[in-house]
Amino acid sequence: MPFDPIPSSSLSTFTVKVGGAALAETVGVISIEIGREIGRVPYAHLVIQDGDPAAQTFAISEAPDIAPGVEIEILLGYDREESLVFSGVVTRHRIEAPLHASSRLHVEAKHRCFRMAHARKSRIWTEVTDADALSDLAALQGLAFDGESAAVRPQLVQHQATDWDFAVMRAEMVGQALLATNDGLKMFTPDPGAPPSMALEYGRTLFALDLEIDAEAQPESVEAGAWIPADQAVATAEAGGEDVPGPGAADGAALATVSNQKPRPRHAGGRDQAEIDDWARAETLRRRIAAIRGAAEIQGEARLEPGATVELKGFGARFNGRAFVSGLRHQLANGDWRTSVQIGLDPRFHRERFDIDAPAAAGLAPAITGLQIGIVDALEGDPAGEERVAVRIATETETAEPIWARPLSIGGGASRGFVMLPEIGDECLLGFLDGDPRDPILLGGVHSAAAASPYPGADDNNLKGAASRAGVKITFDDDSAALVAETPNGNRVTLSDADGGITLEDEAGNSITTGADGVSVESPKDIKLSATGDVTIEGLNVTLKAQVEAAVQGSAGAKVDSSGQTVVKGSIVMIN
Repeated sequence: MPFDPIPSSSLSTFTVKVGGAALAETVGVISIEIGREIGRVPYAHLVIQDGDPAAQTFAISEAPDIAPGVEIEILLGYDREESLVFSGVVTRHRIEAPLHASSRLHVEAKHRCFRMAHARKSRIWTEVTDADALSDLAALQGLAFDGESAAVRPQLVQHQATDWDFAVMRAEMVGQALLATNDGLKMFTPDPGAPPSMALEYGRTLFALDLEIDAEAQPESVEAGAWIPADQAVATAEAGGEDVPGPGAADGAALATVSNQKPRPRHAGGRDQAEIDDWARAETLRRRIAAIRGAAEIQGEARLEPGATVELKGFGARFNGRAFVSGLRHQLANGDWRTSVQIGLDPRFHRERFDIDAPAAAGLAPAITGLQIGIVDALEGDPAGEERVAVRIATETETAEPIWARPLSIGGGASRGFVMLPEIGDECLLGFLDGDPRDPILLGGVHSAAAASPYPGADDNNLKGAASRAGVKITFDDDSAALVAETPNGNRVTLSDADGGITLEDEAGNSITTGADGVSVESPKDIKLSATGDVTIEGLNVTLKAQVEAAVQGSAGAKVDSSGQTVVKGSIVMIN
């Protein structure tokens, strides 16, 4: 049975412990505010009467037991029956002397997980669940972790993101939520249909109320998809959220007819089906829970937790029913403790509400975005000796000095790689490391009507290759399965499967052809075979034929020998 937060006539009491010891009752606490919300770091703000202008001192502020870094606990309740509502660390300490009010001390504290929310870090996990990764991050801060997820990820990568942003995002993307508890961190699946923990009744248990039903962000369904390289196709998953209940008329499926939308988020990487399923479910679940949002103020209540549900009563048929609690804000002042109950989730994910990405150019300079067109200015003279190329941004060539860009190379390394730099004056494409305009990379040249390709595009795409400024070309011809290397004057080497051989040709008309019929050497002029060693000609039959005269001469001797018949024949045969 849900309990009733009936307004209490009992005395609101509190205890503030710093460093394990309770503050003295003589310390004048003016007000206490505590906030806890799904996906947010819990905080506490205390305002304490402090400061003596006559003595020129802030005695409480000067005391060592409330300094930044000290552990703090806040308990709230009635008639000294108190419960722990906040546990954390003092993070901020501020004194104030307003113009028309007494001086005071402001003490701000954060849950210990605040340490996860500042430094950007990079990590890689392999073969882990999302819960495993989040448990690792919690352990780094000495925090307990409660939660689990089923799917094992081949790899999880945290790149230049805070541990908190990474943890909240990964929890959201598997359709779960991350909540900081007094003991540590908890990852759980929001369940708007869970039995309610408490009843909120209009005219009986409420001090204030502000609720709305929002149909604008309600989709009929969400179809998530990712490109799967192995299948060369997009894998999809669709979730309609039919199993996510809403109070009264806040049924998401019914509200979806208002906007009539069906989002189709897509990822270009190779995500597996399990992650795509989680993604679609997460998108739909969050939007369904966001169908009803608002806040209700009740008498101070420590038993209610974010992630629970409440029963709405007396709000009319449009709002009556169960509602999801996403946050709580406790305020105690003037002896009165009130709790504001936050209903529903923001339809925007953590990534959409906060600037979680590392700043472009690492925040060291105004960034340059996207790819840029450059004009090559010089190929040598790099002042740093880094083999960079001087380029100018095409849209700023009249005013800007050239910048030095590292050229991209296929297989580039020490004394190796494919080197073909663009020419001075060529149009090229530039990228920038981390978006920093001081670190350009020359990605390559680009063709245009003004600088046509040596291999014009064709749908059959048979010709590919490389051509130099002078017209030296290496061509791959997929039509004849041939490789051709040639110079502008007609010197050419052809390897062709269609012709079944290799042909070497030069500009003088000389050629060597190999193929199924053997090897042919042809020349319009002389052919000379010369060697410092022996020259051996051997074959089944050897025929030497001269159209005019044939001569065989040996400086040290000559020999004609046969194991069979030897014929020497001529109109006149002269021996010696």
